[in-house]
Amino acid sequence: MQIPRYPPKPVRPDVPWSLAHLKVGFIASLVLLIVGAPLAWAIRGWQGAFGVLVGLVIVTIFFAFGSWAVVKAGKYDDRLTLPAALGSYLIKIGILAIVLVSIPLDGPVDVGAMAITVLVGTLMWAGVQIKYVLSKQIFYVDYTPPAHVVDESAAPSADIDEPVKKK
Repeated sequence: MQIPRYPPKPVRPDVPWSLAHLKVGFIASLVLLIVGAPLAWAIRGWQGAFGVLVGLVIVTIFFAFGSWAVVKAGKYDDRLTLPAALGSYLIKIGILAIVLVSIPLDGPVDVGAMAITVLVGTLMWAGVQIKYVLSKQIFYVDYTPPAHVVDESAAPSADIDEPVKKK
């Protein structure tokens, strides 16, 4: 079995890969912060509000980094998007483990509020990305062949496009 080689330059540099969904995710994170921080402050004090802030920063940075890695890989070659997604996921899990181990339970961050915020933020970001993907044209779904390609098996357009003539 031979390992496939990737080309030295981008395969389809004209394919549009976008980070447009990040804008909506950033706005949704800001809304969660505006709603969640005062609520956490009222329930758990300033440590709770700080936990909400830390949780949203973690989620926002992680989703932005994962999206950036996939888009960068996709602009180069579609086959690299899965390894980029999995690689960024492993990096994020490692960083999250270091962050969680380094936060003291009785420190300035309320870990309970942070955990709830990470859960809610993750669901929100996943929803934003799913809505974005389902509402956009994606090149591998809405494919149109290039103009110079002729489909020999297609019926002649005159048979289909001409209206029925009355005798």
